[in-house]
Amino acid sequence: MSNLKRFFINAWHEGTLIGKPTVLTAVFTGGIAHFVFYFVYKYGFGLNENIYVRLAASLICVSVAGNHLLSPKIRQKFFPFYWHLMVINSLPFVFTYNLLQNNFDEVWLYWEIFGVLLLALCVPNWLIYIIDLFIGVSAAALAFLISGGNFSDLHPQFNVLAYLICIVFSGFVGMCFTYSGRAVAMEKLYSEMLSLTASLVHEMRNPLNAINLTVSDVRWVSKNPKSFDPSRIENSMQLISDTIKQANAIINIALSDLQKKPINFAEFSYFKASEILPMIVDQYGYSEKLEKERVRVSINSDNDFIFRAVLERFTFIIYNLLKNSLYYDAQFSNLMVTVGTEKRTVKGQDYNVIYVQDNGPGISAQNFENLFNDFYTFGKKSGTGLGLAFCRRNMRALGGDIICESEFGDGKNGWTKFSLLFQKISEREVSQSQKIVQENQLSLLLNRENLTELLSGKEVLVADDRELNLVVMETSLRSFGMNVTKVRNGQELMNIYKNSLSENGKSKFDLILTDISMPFKNGYEVAQEIRNIEKGNKLDPSEFIVIIAISGDDDRSIGDVSKSSITDYFIKGDDPDYLMQIIAKNLVA
Repeated sequence: MSNLKRFFINAWHEGTLIGKPTVLTAVFTGGIAHFVFYFVYKYGFGLNENIYVRLAASLICVSVAGNHLLSPKIRQKFFPFYWHLMVINSLPFVFTYNLLQNNFDEVWLYWEIFGVLLLALCVPNWLIYIIDLFIGVSAAALAFLISGGNFSDLHPQFNVLAYLICIVFSGFVGMCFTYSGRAVAMEKLYSEMLSLTASLVHEMRNPLNAINLTVSDVRWVSKNPKSFDPSRIENSMQLISDTIKQANAIINIALSDLQKKPINFAEFSYFKASEILPMIVDQYGYSEKLEKERVRVSINSDNDFIFRAVLERFTFIIYNLLKNSLYYDAQFSNLMVTVGTEKRTVKGQDYNVIYVQDNGPGISAQNFENLFNDFYTFGKKSGTGLGLAFCRRNMRALGGDIICESEFGDGKNGWTKFSLLFQKISEREVSQSQKIVQENQLSLLLNRENLTELLSGKEVLVADDRELNLVVMETSLRSFGMNVTKVRNGQELMNIYKNSLSENGKSKFDLILTDISMPFKNGYEVAQEIRNIEKGNKLDPSEFIVIIAISGDDDRSIGDVSKSSITDYFIKGDDPDYLMQIIAKNLVA
């Protein structure tokens, strides 16, 4: 029984694919067509039509547009049933009912075939398809009888057997197209998932290798205590910290790409090419000193410009292009890589351009066509064929593009130039961006000493159901001079908070850091309860306690924080110093 139940549940989910495109199609085609065709067939062709049947079909089609107004719980539980009601009513019910009402008129014989075929496309599972078709046809026959019809009065003027063969075959073909289309979609999805997963693995090699080398260095120091150098340990710890930040950035990019999210406008920042490029080039993980000496940044004031990008994505684009150019370091003793800027016109459009050019072997004409395709590589034993595909995918996500120009050297020095094309921004946007760039530079001045001065002595209530997270958080907060009280769940947090309230309704705590997912009460429920208490104590909103959510799910946090009582959020795995800046910003505000 359990296997049968599981089979039916899987069939139900498979046959209930509801997305924005299908909803819009139902609203605009079904909602309009049923209403319009009533007048077309009644007054244009003199056929029997029922205005109530048509209006009901139109209204049900239009009403599915309101599914976003339902709560997530109700939408998930009940809307699929309503969706099937809409499909059944709009296709097999209306078409079969009108077929019977018009004594198998030729027009409705055609529509019945169309309905059977379209139903297969709307319900992509054979079992649910048969169930929906059976319900629709049976309900139409029953409605025909209730409305005064009689099957004995029907006189089909066509070959019934031939028509049944045609209509059954139409349903079969429709279902075949549905399953083949799903197979193609799954194959495409698999290819995309494979590409993005491989990109993640490809990009993670550098930070993991850097951590491995640093651990080896620390291990050497531990075995040679007489050679102990505190600065060496400090440098190693800083390198590990920076590398973890880099790894987190790679993971965030990969997750965003897997979810096919467009880049949020808020993620973009403005950068001056002459300031950001030297920093990125300097931070690249060169394998040796000589490799670093082969790379130079060449920017003159005439070609300097401000551009808009997401720093992490742009950084990894440059890293991939540097890695691509430096691959032939050992084979070409005079290899030089130039990172520069220029302003040029490509296909009639003006661009600000950042380029990476090398005097390596060049690229032959036969390799140009597939250069930016996933898994395409040539002439590189360890190449994965993902670096350039990553660059193009992310440049297009940033609103730009990448092009390649090259001259093949046939064993001698040729040259290759990859150009990142950025849309020119208006003078007004340049003026506004200069202020943003200055503000970003000023925020960097908020160093550890400033933060410690601001945060020292603050009372913090921290809630997390994982002991390790609590210990790490406590250590980090205490290093900035803050006093920490720890709790393990939402209920404990509420108890401590309530006991901390003074006679005027204010808490002794300056800040609450709470995990989102906790037993008894989650972070959102806690925040809402605290806000209700503050409002009940008639506190001014400026006196509300700062509540910062800690979450491992960046999308849900960003979406839910904007609708909740939480002040701000921090994503687990981000730079701990960034958390201190968030705390300082909200406590000083």
